[in-house]
Amino acid sequence: DGVAVFYEIKTVDNERFIKLFEEGMRKHEGLSKPGATMFSFICLKMRDNPNTDKFELSYDQASRAGLEMSDRVYRNGLRELLAREFIFESLNPGIFFINIRCMYNGDRQATITAYQRDTKKVIK
Repeated sequence: DGVAVFYEIKTVDNERFIKLFEEGMRKHEGLSKPGATMFSFICLKMRDNPNTDKFELSYDQASRAGLEMSDRVYRNGLRELLAREFIFESLNPGIFFINIRCMYNGDRQATITAYQRDTKKVIK
């Protein structure tokens, strides 16, 4: 079973890079709307502090930053990201860490989609 790989490198601006990363994670990880909203907010926070895996987060901070959601929706989104190990909570209140296996605070991203031939269907 061999695999052929085709790739193309595209240079995009910072805004487009973040948007592509967020869209890819939401699509491939099946996040709920609250989880996706919190994920996007955390991505924006991380963009402002490159090359670190630590960030501060609270409902009041998110509200002041313009994130329009109820406290319940905020907590549900945060709980989903914690349960799915996108982020980890510190022992210090309001301090979190990104899971570097799920989120990347750098300047490169590769998305791979593999296509496998359906051998059950006979093509005539």
